[in-house]
Amino acid sequence: MGSAGIFSNRGPLCNVFNEKRVCGGSSSGGSYLVGKGLVDFAIGTDTGGSIRVPASYNSIYGFKPSFGIVSREGIIPFCILLDTPSISAGSIETISRVLSVISGPDVKDLSTVKAIKKSYHNFSSNPLKNLSSCSREKNPKIKFLVLKELLNLPGRPLTYQESILRENFMHLLARLRVASRCTLRSIEFEYPPISLCEAIYKIIVCCDLVTQLLSLNGIVTPWKEKSGRDLSEGSLDRFSTLEIPKEYIEKAREIRSQMGEEVKIRHLLGYFFLYGDHYEKIYLQARKVITLYNQRLSELLEHNEVLISPTTA
Repeated sequence: MGSAGIFSNRGPLCNVFNEKRVCGGSSSGGSYLVGKGLVDFAIGTDTGGSIRVPASYNSIYGFKPSFGIVSREGIIPFCILLDTPSISAGSIETISRVLSVISGPDVKDLSTVKAIKKSYHNFSSNPLKNLSSCSREKNPKIKFLVLKELLNLPGRPLTYQESILRENFMHLLARLRVASRCTLRSIEFEYPPISLCEAIYKIIVCCDLVTQLLSLNGIVTPWKEKSGRDLSEGSLDRFSTLEIPKEYIEKAREIRSQMGEEVKIRHLLGYFFLYGDHYEKIYLQARKVITLYNQRLSELLEHNEVLISPTTA
C-alpha cells in the first residue's frame, strides 16, 4: 500500500534501473517484473495511481481503463468508488490485447452492465495516418488540453527533482504547440480548487478502506444488548445500551496486529473521518466536492480534447 512501494510484506522493492530508488506502488511487484522483462504484462487494481505510478517510475506503460469496462468480480476492494482493474505492460499493443480479453459485461459486477466487448488490438497501429479517413475534416488535428493550475503546483518552492519534471513537461507542451497535427489549449480549472484533490482522495479511500475491511473479520455483527440478548433475537429499543463481546475484541486485535504500519495509519484516518459528526462534516462534504469535480471535468472535456498532465511528481 502506498505510492512508493516500500510497505511490502517482504520489504521495499527497488527501481528497475537504480537500486537506490523506489519502484513506486502500490502494484510495485508487477511493474518490476514487467520492467525487467520477466513477464509481458501484469494486472492490478488502480485506485489513485497504483498501476500508473510504478509504470512511470520504471519506464513502462500503465493503463487504467474507464470505470465499468473491466469486471471487479473476485477483487478484494480497497476503495469501491475508485478501484479499477488496470494493466501494466511493455507496449501499448500488449495492453490492447489484454484489455480485449478482460473487458466486457459481467453479470456478477453490475458496474459493467453497459460495457461492450471489443477487440481493442484490431485498431490501426498507425492511427495518425488514418485519421483523415475517420473524419470529415481534411486536416484533422489532435486536440490537447492542459490545466493552468498544473503548471504552478504544489504552490511552494520546487525540489530539484520537481524542477526537472516541470522543465520536461514544459518542453513537451512546447513541442505540442508547434506540431502541425496538434492543437493545445490551456484553461483554468477554477472551482473546486485542484489543491484539494489529495485531501479529498485520502478522505474517501480511508473511509472506504474501513468499510470494506470490516467485512473481512469473519464475525457476524457483534453488537449485543447488555442484557446479553443478540440483536438478531428481536427488535432493538433505541434506548438500549450496546456492548461489544469480548471474543470480537480479541479477534479484531489479532487481525489488526498482522497489518502493516501504512494500513494501520489509513485505518485510523478512516475511523476519524467517520466518527460521530465527522461523517457529515468531513466525509459527506468530500463526496459533494467529488460531484463538483466530475461536473467541471465534464464541462472541460466536452470538446473531446485529451487532458494532458504530469504522471507523477
